[in-house]
Amino acid sequence: SPTSTGAASRPSSAGGASPKGSEKSRGSRSPTSPSRNRSESLSKVMAKLQQQKLLAEQRASEVNIAEEFNELFKHRDMLRNAKALERFWSEVKARLIKRHGTIPQAFKVLDTSGDGSIGFLEFNDMLRNINFSMDQRVMRSLFDKASCGDRELSMEELKTLLMEKTIRKLRFVMEGFNNKQDRVQSHIHRFIRLLAQTGETNRVRAVDRFQRKMKAPFCKEIWQACLKPLKVGVLTIDKRTFVDVVTSFVTREAGMRLLAYEVHFMQRIFDRVDHRGRGKVLVRDFATTLLQLGPDPDKLPKAATAFDFFDSDGDGCLLYEEIMDLCSCCCAQRPMVEENLRHVHGPEFEEELLAQEGRRAYEFALWHLQRTEKVEGGIVTKREWVEVLENLPDLLDRLMPGRVRMHWVLEPSAPEGPDPPSPTWPPTKQDLPSPTPASVASFVGGGRAPPSLQHLGGGRFGGGGLAGWSGDEAVR
Repeated sequence: SPTSTGAASRPSSAGGASPKGSEKSRGSRSPTSPSRNRSESLSKVMAKLQQQKLLAEQRASEVNIAEEFNELFKHRDMLRNAKALERFWSEVKARLIKRHGTIPQAFKVLDTSGDGSIGFLEFNDMLRNINFSMDQRVMRSLFDKASCGDRELSMEELKTLLMEKTIRKLRFVMEGFNNKQDRVQSHIHRFIRLLAQTGETNRVRAVDRFQRKMKAPFCKEIWQACLKPLKVGVLTIDKRTFVDVVTSFVTREAGMRLLAYEVHFMQRIFDRVDHRGRGKVLVRDFATTLLQLGPDPDKLPKAATAFDFFDSDGDGCLLYEEIMDLCSCCCAQRPMVEENLRHVHGPEFEEELLAQEGRRAYEFALWHLQRTEKVEGGIVTKREWVEVLENLPDLLDRLMPGRVRMHWVLEPSAPEGPDPPSPTWPPTKQDLPSPTPASVASFVGGGRAPPSLQHLGGGRFGGGGLAGWSGDEAVR
């Protein structure tokens, strides 16, 4: 029947395929002895047991350390012990890194809520996962100490706690590096100062290099730096604060915008602006003087920058009164920049003349603003002021001088001068002030020695004048 035929055919087909498969399987297997298999299995088991033993010993050690910290922090005074807390957080950091690889990854795993911070329960789970089984009271105290009383501990706070020791070491290394850099920079500044003062030519070149820095952006930085330590509404700066501000431009943080010996140049400019010796100046007056000393031959950018010095609220506009202050300041500082400080008729009279000149410049600008620019409302924008100066070159020349030389900064100002040198004998020609012709004539005629020669004393100079001297000796 068909059924019997199919049933009979299936065993035969299966029987025909099985010998070939068994031959292939026997051919693919390599002959191994039972003893070799037994030794490999035994070594694997021993390695696994050894690993488990090491893990158990490590876990027991971690548990013992946790118990020691638990007993330690049961005393609340130890929560204020910096060394104990540092040891605890160092141990926590080591275990977290060993378990999770990095602190951010550990924080990501611990932050089950995903809100970027961990609460007390998550903090508790973190310690238990790294075998820090401690009392609830101790854990609560540690969490409150770490979070500064908050209910949550952010990622940055956790990093600060765990990396505090490392940060302290890095800070110590960086402070040592910075101290070395400061010492090197001080030697460099000292060398440059000595090099710049080796001769008259080098001194003049040092001043020229310093003057090339007086560009509009640098003057604006000085102006902003001088205003920063002042209170709101205070526009004057005293010399001590000014020296501190200028000295900060010598540091590496400020990019060493000034050299150390150039701080003395800035002090002498300050003293020149403070011609009355009050010990303080208006910040805008000093900044305007720096602008006028700048090497840029183009006067328009200087005048535009001076506009910002008088814009106290920073809205880009000036009232007519502030425009008058701007004109008066530029006219008052210009003679100081141009070394025109000869007070023929007295300082008060000269100041009055400069004030009148500033008022004439303001009236000239005001007439142009009202007649030509059609400015109304008593407010002038910076763009309108620049247009006025472009259309009135005479006004620009009154406010901003051309390129000037500032070799007068080589001479120290009176408050800054060094101590007088000890008297030497015999005195050199430089030690003797030049006597006036009248004093020399009276001295030759047998009168009293002039003050410039009285300190010589004794001998032929002792009260008898030049009696008995020949004319050639007197001339000499």
